[in-house]
Amino acid sequence: MIRYYKNGRLDDAFGTGVSIEVRDDGAGSVARTAFVSSDGEEQLGYLAEEITAEAAAVWQQRIAAPDMITYFPGLFPGIGVVDKSVHERLQQEQEKQWIATRVVTRLAFFMALAEAGYKKSRLLALAKKQPAADRLRAEMLVAEGIEFRRNDALLAGLLAELGLDAAAIDALFVAAANDR
Repeated sequence: MIRYYKNGRLDDAFGTGVSIEVRDDGAGSVARTAFVSSDGEEQLGYLAEEITAEAAAVWQQRIAAPDMITYFPGLFPGIGVVDKSVHERLQQEQEKQWIATRVVTRLAFFMALAEAGYKKSRLLALAKKQPAADRLRAEMLVAEGIEFRRNDALLAGLLAELGLDAAAIDALFVAAANDR
């Protein structure tokens, strides 16, 4: 017996979207969109909704619409579709989180800084002008730091004094991460 299933939602907060399954499901098993952990617990899954062949055809047309985007959902099996605006918002949030937690090497950081037109000596001079409570750490960070973190408030402050705004600091870390 041929059965049709709709899995997920277009406005899913996880961005997993919707997929349509067609199964020759003689045993009557239940379709789910996610995975089961080794201890048998279901993780982030939707119980698939059985739909008619007509509803499946309507969903297939909707999925093919130009405002939808196909995605490869990682841990989720198969390919699905999600509204482009949802996908773009999730991609932006992931990119912001990736940048905010970025750690780069000393060489990559100073290469990106130089490519952006700034000298290490100027950053060190700003570190030496910090208030006494922060001065030693600022000097050690610039002069001897092995890694640089985007979410380090002291470093962000030094870079702001150098003339970089938040977007420029993000761009600096992206460039440094890509330089490796």
